[in-house]
Amino acid sequence: MPIRTSRLPLLLLLACALPAAGCTVHGQGKASKPGWKTLVTKHPLLGAPVTLRSGYAEVQVQAVVLEDRHTVVGSSSWVAVMRGVVINRGQAPLQPDALQQSFRFQHRSGVERRGTFFVQGTGGWNRQERTSQRTELPPGATGAFLVQTDSGPDGRDDPVAVVFEGQRVELR
Repeated sequence: MPIRTSRLPLLLLLACALPAAGCTVHGQGKASKPGWKTLVTKHPLLGAPVTLRSGYAEVQVQAVVLEDRHTVVGSSSWVAVMRGVVINRGQAPLQPDALQQSFRFQHRSGVERRGTFFVQGTGGWNRQERTSQRTELPPGATGAFLVQTDSGPDGRDDPVAVVFEGQRVELR
């Protein structure tokens, strides 16, 4: 009997520590509340970098991954993410809005989803966050980007291709 009672504090400590390892705090001050940490497992879908060109922009796709975003208690969502750089080959500044409608992900189920374009980093982009001017990429400049889309309302629907201005890149 003494052996079992000596394990009880250890078991209680372990029972408290495991959930705490997966917890975090969302928000600040009085509005803060506990929540589960989101863990990300990445599944690469592109074997080698690919370059695509469409008149005004040259896009160098460096990686496409399917991200499993989950907590310690289970899977929460699947997100397809493409990372790369864009080179402005035009004569005028290139605004991110011009690229917002240019990317699509084709999924295994046959569904095609539009990707959302995000400017990444500070290199190349003239970021005008604190002024009334728009963020833009000057002619000849190179700027990093990220494009993402969800992988379907019913869970995992792997992307099989990425399309930029009608140019298709097959994925694994």
